Amino acid sequence: MVVISDENPYRYRPYVTYAIIGLNAFCWFFIQHYGSAGELHQSICNFGLISGEIMGLVGPVELSMDGYICRIDGIIHPHTLLSHMFMHGSWIHILLNMLMLWVLGDNIEAVLGRIRFIVFYFFCGFVAALFQISSDPSSVAPMVGASGAISGVIGAYFLLFPRNRLTFLLIVIPITAPAWVILGGWFVLQLYLVVSGSSPEIALWAHIGGFICGLLVITLLKKRIQSNNNRHFFNEHE
Repeated sequence: MVVISDENPYRYRPYVTYAIIGLNAFCWFFIQHYGSAGELHQSICNFGLISGEIMGLVGPVELSMDGYICRIDGIIHPHTLLSHMFMHGSWIHILLNMLMLWVLGDNIEAVLGRIRFIVFYFFCGFVAALFQISSDPSSVAPMVGASGAISGVIGAYFLLFPRNRLTFLLIVIPITAPAWVILGGWFVLQLYLVVSGSSPEIALWAHIGGFICGLLVITLLKKRIQSNNNRHFFNEHE
């Protein structure tokens, strides 16, 4: 599912959302993809989150990633709890993540305000990582991508703007429906994929954890952010 637009006009310039997208693009081009494919794989090894490493459950080991050898030293690297959110595995991976953030992030930033949105985004990414680690604490597979943090944005949008209409692509067919249908369907799909075990290469628990975190944080903050919501968004009489 690829969400490509929403119908939620706003007066707000989402500079934090722009900055996060820009940082992801910078990391992709200048850290991951500036040189050879070996540099892409090396960046995943160096900056990806490895559950077994974070938990101290694996020693030095070598992994084969598309013919490239990834050497895991078995030392705990706490920085990967943050750095993995700016690494991606492919062009389609980063493009889909950034498109989702572009469409939904501005609305959540407008409601939360810039500082709270920064804290919210990275907190959701951290909680998403903990969910993924808990699902397989001894895993040696590097986890990369902004999707855990973006799942928090999805959860927030689901709760704050359930009736807003989103347009998504079903293969190549654009379909418009209320946000609660599309984003709720996305969450149900993550649950189904976990139960079926059909997509082990995707960090599904990170998606689930980020979404739940977004719901809970917005639930706790909802009364405080209502004034921001009224101030930054148009209503039908404007």
